[in-house]
Amino acid sequence: MAKLVKTKCPECGARLEIDPESDQITCEYCGSVSRVEDKKKKKAQTPPAAQPPGMPVQPVIRINTGASWTWLIYILIPLFMVFGIGGFSVFRACGSLGKAFEGFAPAGGPGSGGSVGQSFGEHMQWISHKQPMLADVNGDGVLDLIGWIRFLNTTGGTSFDHLGAFNAIDGQRLWKTGPITDSSQLHNTRVALSGDKILVGDTTGVLKAYSIYNGQVVWNAMLGERTDRICGDDQGFARVETRDKRILKVNLINGQITPAGTVQRNAICTGLQTDGEEEGLYSRLGGGTWNAGGIVNPNIVGMEVEKVLVDKVSRATVALGYRRPGTGVPMAALYNSSGGKKGKKKITPKWLTVVPSVNPLTVEEDAPEVAAVSSGRIIIPYAMQDSKAGWRLSCIDLNGGRNLWDQPIPRSGTGDVDGLAVSDRQIFAAHWTYLDVFDLGTGKHQYTIGVW
Repeated sequence: MAKLVKTKCPECGARLEIDPESDQITCEYCGSVSRVEDKKKKKAQTPPAAQPPGMPVQPVIRINTGASWTWLIYILIPLFMVFGIGGFSVFRACGSLGKAFEGFAPAGGPGSGGSVGQSFGEHMQWISHKQPMLADVNGDGVLDLIGWIRFLNTTGGTSFDHLGAFNAIDGQRLWKTGPITDSSQLHNTRVALSGDKILVGDTTGVLKAYSIYNGQVVWNAMLGERTDRICGDDQGFARVETRDKRILKVNLINGQITPAGTVQRNAICTGLQTDGEEEGLYSRLGGGTWNAGGIVNPNIVGMEVEKVLVDKVSRATVALGYRRPGTGVPMAALYNSSGGKKGKKKITPKWLTVVPSVNPLTVEEDAPEVAAVSSGRIIIPYAMQDSKAGWRLSCIDLNGGRNLWDQPIPRSGTGDVDGLAVSDRQIFAAHWTYLDVFDLGTGKHQYTIGVW
């Protein structure tokens, strides 16, 4: 017996089961008689006899007893061609598609997005209280960005923090490490960049070296204590200071550790870029060193000095503070650091200027918290009194004290600008869950990494 074929009555739509060998079928629901026509056998069959005039025409039910899967060929072949030949491009495009959708978010406040560096389906945030670091990661001669990133856990579980590297030209992510620490322990983790390695002292007393080129672990070294500071030492070595006040000399090639004494009180830590948030302890590329070499705050006519920034390249010394006497407008001054120590005779600087180029009385009264020097320019962020106006960046000529440009920082009304790094062509300003990148020469905003 032939296998029954399921179909519908052409008159009432009822479900029917047809024997393909039958010539006609009567619907058990509406009583209509339909002629059965097998497409597979149609050509071999004799055409049906013509109906006599006046007789109603029987509806025809056309069935196909051939292979039911043959129609899939017409769908599967094109799909195999797409994914076989162009599939790789399609999958790569998914990441770009995700980035494109980020850009559709409205600008101007928390949750505005507009960020690059995201992969499809991610919610990546920049951790702004850690300093950005710069290195040529992809070998194109441009200093790229390295820093802490966090992926938002929407399920309410533990969030883990990673280090990530980003192409400075367009902000696209080059790599990210695996999870380094959970977010609650980030403050106990120390990072420094030396040559082609990123040194990470984690909460378990292990020092790890990651390659700047791919974010992979190169070696591990057991310290036996948490890291307090990572400083520069002789070429090819780093100096690690542990919480128990030991100094360990670390070979950057293989991670071999040599005891090197104990930490001296008020020892200066210089020579490496770090993510350090503690004032006065860490050096920053392009940012100079805070109060390096025992320099104390000078007495400068017209301002109250809070801190001193020494340019690593030119050795120029910049005092940062606020106006005194008068309203506490942020100020900067270039001076000769050979004299004018605190409590001594007041000195006259080479130049003295207010930081903002907007109305200074609309700016928050405070000394600048961060600043950076590069290519004869000093970059200083400052906050507006109106929180909705957020923060701005001021660029001042290091030689003459003239304000070269002054630009707003997008979405900066939600938190302070805590992180700042400057290369010979770009400025990297970190705030809240964002990092904004600007052109050093013009102040033009280029892109944002991270979302709220």
